[in-house]
Amino acid sequence: MPTGNLLSILKKIRQDGPQTRRELADYLELSFSMVSKLTGSLLERGLVKEIARPEGALGRPSDVLALDPTAAYAIGLDIETYHQRAVLVNLLGDVVYSLEESRTLPPSRAGILADLDRLIQQ
Repeated sequence: MPTGNLLSILKKIRQDGPQTRRELADYLELSFSMVSKLTGSLLERGLVKEIARPEGALGRPSDVLALDPTAAYAIGLDIETYHQRAVLVNLLGDVVYSLEESRTLPPSRAGILADLDRLIQQ
């Protein structure tokens, strides 16, 4: 399965919000069946989920796909000499948890890595 197309679908939904398979097919210039296959894979992996269709939408109901914010997380670190910060963000980029410390970094690499590991573990 083309990884680039999977990433393009995730990027489109992340940037522009929930999308129908038809909207994704038009945007990516792929067939509807290919987009259905690709989004099926993303659904199986738990990266996207089907959500309720917006009220007032006309025509035949289409499944709307959105990112599942709890499907993946990332840790960001901001390291300065006298201040360190760690953030945990969900798949949408929302900050789920943030921790800041004001302390001097240890002089050695091993000490810095140990401090960062401790910060992440909190």
